[in-house]
Amino acid sequence: MKNSTVKMAVACALSVLAVPAFSAATSTVSVGNVTMTLTDLDLNDGITPWIALGPTLPYINGGVGTYGNVIDQDNYAAVGSGNMSALHGGSKSALASSTASMVGANNVLGFSAIDLSGHAASDAVGYAEYGAFATTYINSSFTVSAHTMVTISYDISMNLATTIGFVPGGDSESARGSIFFGLSGISNGEMQSDAWDRSLEANYNWDKSGPHGDSSIWQQNLSVSFSNYDATEAIATATTTATIGGNSVVTSAVPEPGTYGMLLAGLGLLGAVVRRRDGAAAKPGK
Repeated sequence: MKNSTVKMAVACALSVLAVPAFSAATSTVSVGNVTMTLTDLDLNDGITPWIALGPTLPYINGGVGTYGNVIDQDNYAAVGSGNMSALHGGSKSALASSTASMVGANNVLGFSAIDLSGHAASDAVGYAEYGAFATTYINSSFTVSAHTMVTISYDISMNLATTIGFVPGGDSESARGSIFFGLSGISNGEMQSDAWDRSLEANYNWDKSGPHGDSSIWQQNLSVSFSNYDATEAIATATTTATIGGNSVVTSAVPEPGTYGMLLAGLGLLGAVVRRRDGAAAKPGK
């Protein structure tokens, strides 16, 4: 009797691990309420603070993939035709979705709002992944008057979540989000840089109840600034990149190793190419 009770308990425990609920991962990243403040660093020079904006273009890219008995992939990309372009794109597959929007603006950052959202679910034999990013196709360069500090502030929100989190003997769900803002330029003969770089991830927790999903939420008002201490005008550059990514896990079989992240790796590579090109274009004298 005692042995049969133990066997029944073990069988129940294994059944809970072997047949978890279907997984789902979600990510959202948003940026808004962009404001600019000019501060006069020398009240006696007779110069009223000003900036002159250069050209910039908003850019979004994203995609989704579902993998199982059927492989279903979709992606999107859009670049603005001018500073004020408003972009929106999205993709759907059998188990995933991804959307991105970016509103261009005549300000130092080159935009007024960014919104990224992705979701990946699973079924008995399939899993999915999503990804998206938003950036400026041409980094925003601007001229700053003498003895002037430029401060940009903005609200950031990131919300990431997974459900089951982890499949014993298999893989883990993942939901990711990141944001980078930077202002840089030369003042007093030296490179000056101010930047915010924040990345979050939600995978899984494991406690006495076993593996389960995780969540991560972050909201904050941030700012970056550039100060021109020279008695002459200075050129500064603003750089912005927002990204999301994530994957679900199949809950009834172990996927082929190395299949997760194929789509996102491609998106990341494209983003790196864009950043390298922008960095080369932003070098003084080029």
